[in-house]
Order: sequence, then structure tokens, then C-alpha cells
Amino acid sequence: MSLRASVDYVNAQDTRNNQPLPFTPPMRGLLRLQYRDQQYSGMVELRLAARQTRLGDGDTPTAGYGVVNLGGSVRVAEGGVVHSVGIFCDNVLNKDYRDNLSVIKDFLPQPGRGVRVNYDVVF
Repeated sequence: MSLRASVDYVNAQDTRNNQPLPFTPPMRGLLRLQYRDQQYSGMVELRLAARQTRLGDGDTPTAGYGVVNLGGSVRVAEGGVVHSVGIFCDNVLNKDYRDNLSVIKDFLPQPGRGVRVNYDVVF
């Protein structure tokens, strides 16, 4: 079992004009709980972003958001080959949000719920 937490913040400033630079991300955070053993793994993740009101030329404000992601996988070793199959769901709650770094944020939100299946083979 592991817990990962991280936070990042960027303060980008045009010092000549004393203005924020455009497309600067707001404070963001990640909280991920993960379980892993020899055969199974699973994770639940919360991605957070604060609202962005410190805007540069051409920027528009974005609201803060929180997005939940889930995933799990199984590993099977057979004959010197390791097979891993995983299923992951991003934006589980189908949250409508806009990312400050998106160039199309004024027209379209970020993708809604998405499911992906991964298959890896190591030999």
C-alpha cells in the first residue's frame, strides 16, 4: 500500500510590464492511494486544481476542480513471459471542467469519463 501526495505552483511574471504570463497553471494537487502485490494492483486518485484568476494577456479565468480516477490490473507470469491487463477510468464522476492550460478551454471542456484497457507483455 502506498500514498502519494504532491502539490505544484507556478508564479510566472513578466517583470518588465509587471503582469502575469499567459497560460500559467494554477496551484494543483494530487492524492493517490495505491495497492500492489505480485499479482494485483489498484489505485484511486484525486487530481485537484485551484481556480485561476491570475491572468496574462489573452487568458480567461477558470474555475477550480477535482477529478477522481480509478484503476486496477492483474499480472500473470507464464513460461518466462509476464502478462499484465489493466482497466482504468479517468474522470469517474464525469466532471465538467476546464483546464487553464487548454487552448480550447473557452469553447470545450476537458474530456468527460473515459475508460481504457491496457495490455502489456514482458518477455
